[in-house]
Amino acid sequence: MNLFPNKLSLPVAFLFLGWLLLIFIVNPIGDFSLNDDWRYAFPVKSLFENGYLAVSDDFAPSIILQVLWGALFCWFNDEFSFTILRFSTLILGFGGSYFFYRMLCTLGANVKSAFFGALFLTLHPLYFQLSFSFMTDVPFACFCLICLLMFWKYIKTEKDIWIIGLAISSAAAFYIRQPGILFLAVLIAYLSLNFSKNKVRISLLLIFSVLLYLSFDKIIKPMLGEEEAFVPVTQLFFDVFIKKPLPFLLEIVKKTVKTIIYLGFFSLPLLPLLWKKIKALGILRLKFLLPVLLFNIGLLYFLHHINKIFPFGGNVLFNLGLGPELLTDIYTLELDNSVKLADYWMYILNFIGQIAGSLILLFMMKSFSELSEEKRKFFIFVLLLNVMYLPLMSITSFFDRYLLLTFISFWLYLFLFIDFDLSKGKLSFFIPLLLLISYLSIAGTTDYLAWHRTKSVVYERLLSQNIPLNEIDAGFELNSWNNFQRGFKSPEGKSFWWVNDDKYMITFGEVEGYKIMDKETWFSWLALQDREILLLKRVEKK
Repeated sequence: MNLFPNKLSLPVAFLFLGWLLLIFIVNPIGDFSLNDDWRYAFPVKSLFENGYLAVSDDFAPSIILQVLWGALFCWFNDEFSFTILRFSTLILGFGGSYFFYRMLCTLGANVKSAFFGALFLTLHPLYFQLSFSFMTDVPFACFCLICLLMFWKYIKTEKDIWIIGLAISSAAAFYIRQPGILFLAVLIAYLSLNFSKNKVRISLLLIFSVLLYLSFDKIIKPMLGEEEAFVPVTQLFFDVFIKKPLPFLLEIVKKTVKTIIYLGFFSLPLLPLLWKKIKALGILRLKFLLPVLLFNIGLLYFLHHINKIFPFGGNVLFNLGLGPELLTDIYTLELDNSVKLADYWMYILNFIGQIAGSLILLFMMKSFSELSEEKRKFFIFVLLLNVMYLPLMSITSFFDRYLLLTFISFWLYLFLFIDFDLSKGKLSFFIPLLLLISYLSIAGTTDYLAWHRTKSVVYERLLSQNIPLNEIDAGFELNSWNNFQRGFKSPEGKSFWWVNDDKYMITFGEVEGYKIMDKETWFSWLALQDREILLLKRVEKK
């Protein structure tokens, strides 16, 4: 397969230059962890500095390939830092955009649709923000796209080379996140439809899958010496499914509803481009539209009643920003120290997401018959993959960032019906919506890095005064990286992230019982105002 065909080089060049420009605008520089990526940076640091792999806290991703990738960049630069690890992910972030573009081209989308599809993925708030961290989500998405590309090539040619390619890329995805092995499981199921013809292939894939899993379970884990650190996701999945099937199915329904609402919200700019086709399929007729409206009004009321309104706590997306605000005043004490949109905006966005998600699902169901037989096979494969992937990923928790593979799956389908020969009317809706989503991505990511950078300045200033680590609550990321203690239980009333004593506290705003010792200002591009990071000291009672 020629991954860089000459006739497609110009769109790829524009994507690459655009990616470089966005990196320059956001500025990924800063030696601090973001979200959970300190967990994955620890084995990189161990490998780079000590020559062996080790892990710290419990985590589910199998991570090994990403650790080696990050360590390669550290060796090349002869130092360990979170900035270097961030750049390693940014390269895979461009890789994901490129393979999304290639996937659309091979599926038959025209070059303009494929280019705008890749641009749309690049500017997706979750994809964009996570590309500026060492989290596993974007690297996993990149290899998932390679897997899908390999499977499509196999459907087109039925050559074994593409099965081998899919097996290798699935193994790579598996060594980042455990669900990567699902590509092999779904491929085996697909080949089993013609068992007599494919029995040798199926046997070899089964052997490869078992060896792949055992290589991690019996070799990599013991090699790390921390077998208890890895969360057995598959085992947990089957334990819950067998012991509590009805509550399990109810949770799946809840998470499916959230997924559809997220899909509708993030896909909103695409609706004007699909509107004519949606109308042609009869979806806007009263007999379809009225039940959709009534159902979603009832659903919105129900979500209000159970206090589960968009963005559902997320992990990356929240009320007015990207990236979790894991400082004590916001997360633990739940103080109103953040800048937020009014609650009614969340209800409006929730309802818009519901309607958009419903229309997209109806469109996909009614347009499926228009696809060629090969494309129908491909998207049935993709559907089965997601049916297995989402429950497995959300067995311990449900975060918006887990949905990247699902979003990619939907958008691969939708962009096949978008030709980008746009009329003025379509542009008048598409461009503003795309700009809003893009601004959320760029400004939200810039803000996220800015307040972490500011927090680190305050923290380093505090440490320079020889304040002990165990007297500082500096938020989840800094506490985790600098003060992690396996098996530690925080005293009652304190943050759960390894806080011994909170004599000093770094926050977004004031906290009762504390006085302000220091502050640093940073500018929020989403709130369009200066915000502060405070250093507080507890007022001792006399």
